[in-house]
Amino acid sequence: MTEIRLYKSVWQGLKIILLSSVFVVPCAYLLITSRDNSWEIWMGILLFGACYPIGLFMLLDRRPQIIINEIGIYDRNLGNNTINWEIINEAYISEISGQKFICLEVDNSFVPSRTKGKIYRSLVKLNKELRFQELNIAIGGVNADPEKLLRLICLMINAGKPDRGGLLTNEVTHVSRRY
Repeated sequence: MTEIRLYKSVWQGLKIILLSSVFVVPCAYLLITSRDNSWEIWMGILLFGACYPIGLFMLLDRRPQIIINEIGIYDRNLGNNTINWEIINEAYISEISGQKFICLEVDNSFVPSRTKGKIYRSLVKLNKELRFQELNIAIGGVNADPEKLLRLICLMINAGKPDRGGLLTNEVTHVSRRY
């Protein structure tokens, strides 16, 4: 079965490490040169130093983040479920604070909030007020062109079962960005 695998961007991990270094290095320098073991300096080192393992994890984690195949879309952030093409009605891009998401509008009988509690349902209402859906795929951290990925998802939604495999083989090289 043909599938498109999208991985985390290496640049995201490097960005986190470099940005945390902007704060850790001066704090370490102050700690060494001033001979003052101030708690503020230690807190700066501990707080921003905690970003190093996160950045390293993003660099070294080579599991696919998003998998698109003939059955549906699998996003590791959404849990262990594949979202089947048959339940998706529409897809669109939404953005908040520079972070892009592909919002998937699904049939009301398949929305996850039906089986959740009151707090979860109130958060879903807030999501919808911000022009998001219950199922949103974060694409800012993966190596993919958002517009091309949205185009592929829309084509897959509207295509019949036998045509989906052909669409995937044609689009494999167009969706993924190489850095």
